[in-house]
Amino acid sequence: MPRQTKGERLLERLEKAAEDLGIEVRSENIARPGYPGGLCRVKDRWVVILNKGAPVDEKVDALSAALASRDTDGVFLPPDVRELIENSRR
Repeated sequence: MPRQTKGERLLERLEKAAEDLGIEVRSENIARPGYPGGLCRVKDRWVVILNKGAPVDEKVDALSAALASRDTDGVFLPPDVRELIENSRR
């Protein structure tokens, strides 16, 4: 089994944080080149849709930006994940 890259580990941690916040994360093919994804409202749920074809670092950026728009004070976030989200808020 191949080892995960740092970016893949961060993405996994961000996905867990989103889950803890009640936000669904989907990976889908998006027919908009250069668009890594983002947060949207689907009926009564918050969903982050990430472009399957986007590089991992762009997915990390898109997911951290989406989480930066939400209140994360009530959930535990690993320090590296909290730092990414805080940097996205700036």
